[in-house]
Amino acid sequence: NQTIPRVTTTTITGMTTNEIDPSSAFNGNTFTVPSGGAGVYLVQAHLTLNFNDGNDGETAQLYLFANGEKCTSRFQNASTRDTVYCPLTCSTTVTLAVGNTIYMAAYAADNNVGPSLSYSPATSLGAYRISV
Repeated sequence: NQTIPRVTTTTITGMTTNEIDPSSAFNGNTFTVPSGGAGVYLVQAHLTLNFNDGNDGETAQLYLFANGEKCTSRFQNASTRDTVYCPLTCSTTVTLAVGNTIYMAAYAADNNVGPSLSYSPATSLGAYRISV
């Protein structure tokens, strides 16, 4: 779980549980394409925000950055109340060269001016090379 400050874009970090990384190319928040790893990748990001303090999330956004390209998933709550969990996902295919990076970030707004949390059992980042 990671605290996401209100109305601040925050890089998601600390994702080392259940990590599969035979090239040691992931440091818990950023994947860097290793030597010999260039190619076309399917990249997926999943994030669940928990508006635990007041249960009144207004806005939640997930940003996936791959090779400078941004994929965005967005939730907007018109009623500004009763939102507790907000699952977000986005995926893309992108051509990556050695040294290119992949990471994800979140933005959240909570009606009572409180922070939200990334909910660790439902937060993940994955990259699969599908072509060289």
